[in-house]
Parts: sequence; structure tokens; C-alpha cells
Amino acid sequence: HDPALPREETVGGVRVVRLPVAFRLSRAMVMPSFPFAVARLVGSHDDARAAAFFAPLEAAGLRCKAWPTMDHAAYLDVVARAAVGLQPACIEGSPYSEGKSFAKVLDYLAGDVPVVASNNVDHPLFFESGRNGFLVQDEFDCAQAVVTLLDNKSLRDDVAQTAMQDFRMRLSTTAVAAQ
Repeated sequence: HDPALPREETVGGVRVVRLPVAFRLSRAMVMPSFPFAVARLVGSHDDARAAAFFAPLEAAGLRCKAWPTMDHAAYLDVVARAAVGLQPACIEGSPYSEGKSFAKVLDYLAGDVPVVASNNVDHPLFFESGRNGFLVQDEFDCAQAVVTLLDNKSLRDDVAQTAMQDFRMRLSTTAVAAQ
């Protein structure tokens, strides 16, 4: 990543968005704003747009994959492969985030994937940061939480298991019916 390049430009008719790099971790570049940029930029599936979006990330040495449309069971299998699940919600000026549901969080829980979520919308009603997930204020907090989880598999497993236990005790149909 060359910081001298413009943050946004159009190259060959494709919008290119370059994100700042906070630091390098082994061969990877940590870009704390990545999940928030994705939340802002993701639209309908388009192979050309996906390739253009991934190009600067791949040029920086990151492995990227655009998943095709798939049924829910196949999607859950893909989700379960993640080491950390990201649930950003950038409310200000983002109709995309305003319409987000808790569904992706439930998919992460079903896959035993620990969650890093923005500290807004309904996330603080469920997550207790460091216990059953991580609540973050900004991109820097997000990067710190992700690195913490990636560096500690035992913590990842504990956080994911606690979140699923909390879900069963507080939000499952059985728990809600008993209230």
C-alpha cells in the first residue's frame, strides 16, 4: 500500500477505495477501517465490482474471496470457518446499517465464532465486551479486538461458547416463551 496514492479514485471506470494501514502483523496489513468501509460499500453481488474492491487488498498481500450466492446451510458452513465475526453498524448517514438485523450475529453464534460488534444499535443489549463478544467504539478498537482474538484461540473459544450460552438462556425461543 502506497500512502501517496489517493484514498479514492476511478481507474478504468472502477471506483477504487484505499484504506489506511494501521500496522503490519506478520505478512498481513491491519486496516481497522476495513469492516466499516465494507458496511458502507457493499452492494449487490457483481463480479467486476468485487474484483475491483479486492484488488488493492490483494495487492497488499491479503487473501480475498467473493462468495457466490448459496443456500443458508452452505452459508453457515462458510461462516463457521471464520476466526472472528465482524458486526459493524455505522448509523450516521448509512441506510444500510440502519436496516441491519441481528441475523448475522446469530449465524456467528451458530458457527462458534466470536463477535466484534460496534457499540451501538442493539449490540450492547446482548454483548458484554470481553465476556461474550467485544464491543468497539471505532476502527482502532475494532483492530485491537480482532488482534486480541486472533492471538488467543482459548479466548476466542471461551467468548464464542459464552455468547452461545447467553443466547440460549436469554434469546432462544424456549427462554423467551418462559418469560
